[in-house]
Amino acid sequence: MVADPRMTGKGTDMSEHQANETVTENTGTEREAVSSDETRTKSREATERVLDSALMLGRLWARHGLTLGKLALETSATTLKSTAELLSAVSEAVAPEPSETQKPVT
Repeated sequence: MVADPRMTGKGTDMSEHQANETVTENTGTEREAVSSDETRTKSREATERVLDSALMLGRLWARHGLTLGKLALETSATTLKSTAELLSAVSEAVAPEPSETQKPVT
């Protein structure tokens, strides 16, 4: 730290109290710089936590959506299978008897 001519008393009539105030001002400035760096670091850490949380939340919603899609497709497949079996049963029920197909048409 460079000596402040105001603090040495050379060439000035500065009181000891004024010199102490000057030192306090310089120290306060250094503290403000350190505090500013700490604030930036804390802000960056908080931002990273928010982004990590948002990413995790997005992944959870994606997994939930994919699970619901899977369940919907499985349900749809089960419904289609049941419908196909029902249509097969109806087809057999309405099919003519073999003896009916051999009757002559008059």
